[in-house]
Amino acid sequence: MIRQRAKSFEVRADAQDDFNQHTQKVMQDMVWTGTCRSWYKQGTSGKVTGLWPGSSLHYIQVLAEDRWEDYEWTHESERYSYWSHGLSWIEEPGLDPLGATKQNMIEAMTTLPKKDSDLSFYLWESDTLPETCFPSGCSEEIAQDGGDLVWKNVLQTATSVDVDNHAAVACITVPV
Repeated sequence: MIRQRAKSFEVRADAQDDFNQHTQKVMQDMVWTGTCRSWYKQGTSGKVTGLWPGSSLHYIQVLAEDRWEDYEWTHESERYSYWSHGLSWIEEPGLDPLGATKQNMIEAMTTLPKKDSDLSFYLWESDTLPETCFPSGCSEEIAQDGGDLVWKNVLQTATSVDVDNHAAVACITVPV
Protein backbone atom coordinates (compact mmCIF):
# COMPACT_ATOMS: atom_id res chain seq x y z
CA MET A 1 0.00 0.00 0.00
CA ILE A 2 2.84 2.38 0.79
CA ARG A 3 4.77 1.42 -2.35
CA GLN A 4 1.66 1.80 -4.48
CA ARG A 5 0.92 5.17 -2.86
CA ALA A 6 -2.62 4.27 -1.83
CA LYS A 7 -4.40 7.26 -0.34
CA SER A 8 -7.33 5.36 1.18
CA PHE A 9 -9.36 2.16 0.95
CA GLU A 10 -12.73 1.00 2.25
CA VAL A 11 -14.61 -2.29 2.33
CA ARG A 12 -16.89 -2.81 -0.67
CA ALA A 13 -20.58 -3.07 0.27
CA ASP A 14 -21.06 -6.44 -1.48
CA ALA A 15 -18.08 -7.92 0.41
CA GLN A 16 -19.49 -6.66 3.73
CA ASP A 17 -22.93 -8.11 2.91
CA ASP A 18 -21.40 -11.50 2.01
CA PHE A 19 -19.37 -11.51 5.25
CA ASN A 20 -22.47 -10.68 7.32
CA GLN A 21 -24.53 -13.43 5.66
CA HIS A 22 -21.73 -15.97 6.12
CA THR A 23 -21.28 -15.00 9.78
CA GLN A 24 -24.98 -15.36 10.61
CA LYS A 25 -25.15 -18.72 8.80
CA VAL A 26 -22.17 -20.09 10.76
CA MET A 27 -23.50 -18.66 14.05
CA GLN A 28 -27.03 -20.09 13.74
CA ASP A 29 -26.10 -23.37 15.46
CA MET A 30 -23.73 -21.91 18.07
CA VAL A 31 -24.40 -21.12 21.71
CA TRP A 32 -24.55 -17.38 20.97
CA THR A 33 -27.95 -17.78 19.28
CA GLY A 34 -29.67 -19.59 22.19
CA THR A 35 -32.63 -18.14 24.11
CA CYS A 36 -30.55 -16.60 26.93
CA ARG A 37 -30.06 -12.84 27.06
CA SER A 38 -26.74 -11.80 25.57
CA TRP A 39 -25.10 -8.58 24.49
CA TYR A 40 -23.83 -10.59 21.48
CA LYS A 41 -27.35 -10.46 20.03
CA GLN A 42 -28.72 -7.37 21.78
CA GLY A 43 -31.20 -9.24 23.99
CA THR A 44 -32.77 -12.69 23.70
CA SER A 45 -32.95 -12.84 19.91
CA GLY A 46 -31.55 -11.09 16.89
CA LYS A 47 -28.46 -10.81 14.77
CA VAL A 48 -25.25 -11.95 16.51
CA THR A 49 -22.69 -9.13 16.66
CA GLY A 50 -19.21 -8.77 18.10
CA LEU A 51 -17.85 -12.26 17.44
CA TRP A 52 -15.67 -13.90 14.82
CA PRO A 53 -17.44 -16.90 13.22
CA GLY A 54 -14.72 -19.39 14.18
CA SER A 55 -11.80 -20.08 16.48
CA SER A 56 -9.01 -17.67 17.40
CA LEU A 57 -6.52 -19.57 15.23
CA HIS A 58 -9.00 -19.46 12.35
CA TYR A 59 -9.21 -15.68 12.78
CA ILE A 60 -5.41 -15.31 12.66
CA GLN A 61 -5.15 -17.52 9.55
CA VAL A 62 -7.91 -15.66 7.72
CA LEU A 63 -6.29 -12.30 8.49
CA ALA A 64 -2.98 -13.64 7.12
CA GLU A 65 -4.62 -13.98 3.69
CA ASP A 66 -5.07 -10.54 2.18
CA ARG A 67 -8.30 -10.09 0.22
CA TRP A 68 -7.52 -6.76 -1.44
CA GLU A 69 -10.25 -7.35 -4.02
CA ASP A 70 -12.82 -6.69 -1.26
CA TYR A 71 -11.81 -3.01 -1.04
CA GLU A 72 -12.31 0.16 -3.06
CA TRP A 73 -8.98 1.96 -3.47
CA THR A 74 -8.10 5.62 -3.92
CA HIS A 75 -4.57 6.52 -5.03
CA GLU A 76 -2.57 9.77 -4.81
CA SER A 77 -2.49 9.87 -8.62
CA GLU A 78 -3.12 7.27 -11.31
CA ARG A 79 -2.82 3.75 -9.91
CA TYR A 80 0.34 2.77 -11.81
CA SER A 81 2.37 5.92 -11.12
CA TYR A 82 4.47 3.98 -8.61
CA TRP A 83 5.97 2.06 -11.54
CA SER A 84 7.91 5.26 -12.09
CA HIS A 85 10.71 5.10 -14.67
CA GLY A 86 10.66 1.36 -15.33
CA LEU A 87 13.30 0.45 -12.76
CA SER A 88 12.80 -1.88 -9.81
CA TRP A 89 13.36 -0.61 -6.28
CA ILE A 90 15.94 -3.39 -6.05
CA GLU A 91 17.86 -1.72 -8.90
CA GLU A 92 17.28 1.77 -7.46
CA PRO A 93 16.69 1.46 -3.68
CA GLY A 94 16.06 5.20 -3.44
CA LEU A 95 12.80 4.69 -5.39
CA ASP A 96 11.36 2.51 -2.62
CA PRO A 97 9.17 4.55 -0.26
CA LEU A 98 9.01 1.62 2.15
CA GLY A 99 12.71 0.83 2.34
CA ALA A 100 14.41 -2.57 2.12
CA THR A 101 15.04 -2.73 5.89
CA LYS A 102 11.35 -2.35 6.71
CA GLN A 103 10.45 -4.90 4.01
CA ASN A 104 12.77 -7.50 5.59
CA MET A 105 11.20 -6.80 8.99
CA ILE A 106 7.67 -7.24 7.58
CA GLU A 107 8.60 -10.57 5.97
CA ALA A 108 10.05 -11.79 9.28
CA MET A 109 6.85 -10.88 11.17
CA THR A 110 4.47 -12.90 8.97
CA THR A 111 1.66 -14.98 10.50
CA LEU A 112 1.92 -17.60 7.76
CA PRO A 113 2.91 -21.10 8.92
CA LYS A 114 6.61 -21.89 8.76
CA LYS A 115 8.01 -25.25 7.58
CA ASP A 116 9.01 -26.33 11.10
CA SER A 117 5.76 -25.32 12.83
CA ASP A 118 2.94 -27.55 14.04
CA LEU A 119 -0.77 -26.72 14.45
CA SER A 120 0.27 -23.78 16.60
CA PHE A 121 1.81 -22.12 13.56
CA TYR A 122 2.91 -19.13 15.58
CA LEU A 123 5.38 -21.37 17.46
CA TRP A 124 8.50 -22.67 15.78
CA GLU A 125 11.95 -23.95 16.64
CA SER A 126 14.69 -21.37 16.91
CA ASP A 127 18.35 -21.17 17.80
CA THR A 128 19.40 -21.78 21.39
CA LEU A 129 19.89 -18.64 23.48
CA PRO A 130 23.52 -17.72 24.13
CA GLU A 131 25.01 -18.61 27.54
CA THR A 132 25.08 -14.91 28.47
CA CYS A 133 21.27 -14.96 28.67
CA PHE A 134 21.34 -17.31 31.67
CA PRO A 135 22.33 -16.40 35.24
CA SER A 136 25.52 -17.94 36.55
CA GLY A 137 25.15 -21.25 38.34
CA CYS A 138 22.56 -22.58 35.86
CA SER A 139 22.61 -26.32 35.23
CA GLU A 140 20.31 -28.50 33.17
CA GLU A 141 19.42 -32.15 33.69
CA ILE A 142 17.54 -34.41 31.32
CA ALA A 143 15.99 -37.60 32.70
CA GLN A 144 13.41 -40.19 31.72
CA ASP A 145 10.28 -40.32 33.89
CA GLY A 146 7.81 -43.08 32.95
CA GLY A 147 8.14 -42.62 29.18
CA ASP A 148 8.11 -38.81 29.38
CA LEU A 149 11.16 -36.64 28.94
CA VAL A 150 11.65 -34.36 31.95
CA TRP A 151 13.81 -31.24 31.73
CA LYS A 152 14.88 -29.66 34.98
CA ASN A 153 16.40 -26.24 35.14
CA VAL A 154 18.02 -25.45 38.48
CA LEU A 155 18.99 -21.82 39.01
CA GLN A 156 21.03 -20.30 41.76
CA THR A 157 20.13 -16.64 41.74
CA ALA A 158 22.54 -14.18 43.33
CA THR A 159 22.33 -10.46 42.82
CA SER A 160 25.30 -8.14 42.73
CA VAL A 161 24.00 -6.36 45.85
CA ASP A 162 23.49 -9.71 47.61
CA VAL A 163 19.80 -9.11 48.46
CA ASP A 164 18.74 -12.75 48.50
CA ASN A 165 20.22 -16.07 47.42
CA HIS A 166 17.83 -18.90 46.66
CA ALA A 167 17.34 -21.86 44.32
CA ALA A 168 14.40 -22.13 41.94
CA VAL A 169 13.41 -25.38 40.23
CA ALA A 170 11.31 -25.43 37.07
CA CYS A 171 10.17 -28.75 35.60
CA ILE A 172 8.66 -29.20 32.15
CA THR A 173 7.29 -32.60 31.08
CA VAL A 174 7.12 -33.31 27.35
CA PRO A 175 5.37 -36.45 25.99
CA VAL A 176 7.77 -38.61 23.98
